[in-house]
Amino acid sequence: MAVVVVLKHVRLTRALQAIEMAAVSLDGELAALHAAGQVGLLGNHAEEATLLRTYVRTLRVLLQAMTPDELDEAGLSERHGLAEAAVGRCAAALRALELPAGSGPLSGIA
Repeated sequence: MAVVVVLKHVRLTRALQAIEMAAVSLDGELAALHAAGQVGLLGNHAEEATLLRTYVRTLRVLLQAMTPDELDEAGLSERHGLAEAAVGRCAAALRALELPAGSGPLSGIA
């Protein structure tokens, strides 16, 4: 039984680490897009916005796939919460990102 718990811990730790790294990368991308938008260089990037929304949705689905029981057993509930918060910040930044020419904010974040 102890081996199973250790394997779950390793699997969940690696998954959370990948999600955290993805959220950091996405946050950097969104910051760059926000800066470009502030100086009028954003242009119409609807396709990229769709990809970023999909990226956020994927990260959320991965986090939701981790059951509370698994996380508690592995002692990773707090880290999971931090990863959820990081992905949530990315979703909020994506919603706040405005398209040019009064297109309004991006919508449809999962």
